[in-house]
Amino acid sequence: MTSSTRLGPAGPAELIVERLDIALSAQQVAKQLEAYSELSILIGEWAEGGAIIAWDAAIVAEADADPFDVLDCLPSVQNPLPGAIGGGWIGYLGYQSGRLIERLPPAPPAMVALPRYLLRYYDHLLRFDPVAQTWFFEALVTPERAQIIGESRDAVLEKLRGKATVPTGNYTLSPFIPIPGRAQHVESVNKALEHIWAGDIFQANITLRLEADFAGNPLDLFLAGEAKLRPSYAAYLSAPWGAVASLSPELFVRRDESRVSTAPIKGTAARHVDPDLDEKARAALGASEKDRAENLMIVDLMRNDFGRVCIPGSIEVQNLFSVKEMAGVWHMVSSVTGTLASQTSNGDLLR
Repeated sequence: MTSSTRLGPAGPAELIVERLDIALSAQQVAKQLEAYSELSILIGEWAEGGAIIAWDAAIVAEADADPFDVLDCLPSVQNPLPGAIGGGWIGYLGYQSGRLIERLPPAPPAMVALPRYLLRYYDHLLRFDPVAQTWFFEALVTPERAQIIGESRDAVLEKLRGKATVPTGNYTLSPFIPIPGRAQHVESVNKALEHIWAGDIFQANITLRLEADFAGNPLDLFLAGEAKLRPSYAAYLSAPWGAVASLSPELFVRRDESRVSTAPIKGTAARHVDPDLDEKARAALGASEKDRAENLMIVDLMRNDFGRVCIPGSIEVQNLFSVKEMAGVWHMVSSVTGTLASQTSNGDLLR
């Protein structure tokens, strides 16, 4: 593994796709590989409803690198195949990354200090295809990395052919506590209303942070949450400083060749065991003027953002105010799509 991203992955690369005879679930594969460093797990719509599991990254982005430039460092693939992934960058961009491209006031002190971003390039991984119900070993092979990739493949397959393990629930989690408390939250709301009436702002995003004491295995926590909630986008990233376990229903942005899409969520209603009450909650959310106004606002923001990088006239809104069933809640979701202008990079899109 190297920590330099100045030149990016070496290329061009040859895509290798090998069908595997392994009858394991994504949860079982994740547990078998939990001892590997730099473990990344994506379950759900990241992989068209399947799973992607990668380990031992070929490159880890440097702390002083521009993350938007990093994402444009990709090898050219000599023989692309539909549906195959082979490798790529996996990680996160923190909210503070926006200060690299926008002039913003200083951020408040972070309650939990995390790296501004975590980006790792993998040139081999495991992918579960939900249609074929099969695991594949995939790699973007270059001459410099061919032997390393081969050895990693052999070691992992040997481990996966051993006795399968499952998550044991080896963790403890205390009840979540809202921070700040109710009184401070109400005070923040009133202060925002004063600024709106004064014409200082037209919108404020006021949130509560939920914190809980945690001890034990973070991977088990992630897998328990994924099994219970079945979110559209589940992601786990292990790191020397800890782990990120994300269970999200929302698509931020997706790129397929020149097509880009986003599906923002604004509007939520609790589900009910009683079918009649559940249907009433769904209908009430769909008819809510407040939630429709908030949903339209975020759709307009996404249309504006896509307008910076997409061909004029190509941006479309689909399924406006659609109410979708998700774990424990109804969500109001709309979709925005567009066609990127030629030569648009991944970094340009995220900027």
